[in-house]
Amino acid sequence: MSIGNATLPASMISYTSGIDIWSRLAQDSSLTATLTFTIGPVLAGSEGLAGFSSRGPNVDLAVKPDLIAVGTSFYTAAQKVDTRGGLYDPTGYTLTQGTSFSTPLIAGAAALLKAARPGLTMDQYRSLLINTGAVASGTLQQTGTGSLDTSAALRGTATAYPTALNFRVGGSDANITRSLTISNVGTASSVFQLGAVPAGGGPAPALGADRLSLNPGASAQINVNFSASSLTAGQYEGFIRVADTTTGVEMRIPYWYGIRSDTPKYITIIDVNGGGPSESVRDAILFRITDSSGIPLTNIEPVVTIVSGGGALSSINSRDRFIPGAFGVTLRLGPRRGSNVVRIQAGDVTKEVTLTSR
Repeated sequence: MSIGNATLPASMISYTSGIDIWSRLAQDSSLTATLTFTIGPVLAGSEGLAGFSSRGPNVDLAVKPDLIAVGTSFYTAAQKVDTRGGLYDPTGYTLTQGTSFSTPLIAGAAALLKAARPGLTMDQYRSLLINTGAVASGTLQQTGTGSLDTSAALRGTATAYPTALNFRVGGSDANITRSLTISNVGTASSVFQLGAVPAGGGPAPALGADRLSLNPGASAQINVNFSASSLTAGQYEGFIRVADTTTGVEMRIPYWYGIRSDTPKYITIIDVNGGGPSESVRDAILFRITDSSGIPLTNIEPVVTIVSGGGALSSINSRDRFIPGAFGVTLRLGPRRGSNVVRIQAGDVTKEVTLTSR
């Protein structure tokens, strides 16, 4: 960091030093400050969703996630005091990963957006972040609108409510209408061009209008109708594209409709609870069965067997009332401390779970 003819290493710029620099710049307009820093090599991860990230649909069969953000090869500040502590690195910086980093990254983008564009509503800030996401590979239930693009959010001139149109899960014939509100959050009147862009050649919803003329701060509501027949099991998705014809700035509102299949694809372990030797544990394993689209299957009878540990199965109970497609396994653990291995089977899909008797 240099100001005038003085240079300070970055490690010496404390809060007090920063206030002093700000004060000197405010008092003398001839002074300039230059911040120079060097970042070591960053290992870029491959494009796409990290294996440890959740997929949708949500428990209410809505589109989730809303959007995605960097969660791997995350270069961040680290502590250099406790060698046995978390995020330790003697340089003060490290590479790490996890949704615990992608989430605050979006929170920081929200704070930046609100500071740069005061006066909007919570729903408008939310839409600016979500509906300006950059295109990412994957389905809507994997990536939402795409990757966080803070620059696009700052430049956005339109917002949507809701941020996604969820036609949810139904049968092979559909005729569902949702309302969509578009608002002009720009500084000038403009005409917004609307169009539906289906993914994979699926049916496109019909829009109540293809052009909206809005003054700054004005809003308009349109109907969006998803109508199709003889659809097969799977998911039908795409985007409602909204383009500002004056500035060229665009946003995208995702839409999604799912049809449940009868074939299990995934067994997802939600929670595992151990206990003492020979103890009966209610919902020792809580798991969920879904098809290839992530839609919960409620008409499946899973088979649960004890592989090792000497335990005994008591019951398998549907927990669909609380979590669609979920089941709870109540069992008695083995008589000795150690591992109890349980196998769950649904159709051709199996998963083994280890519980600890302590």
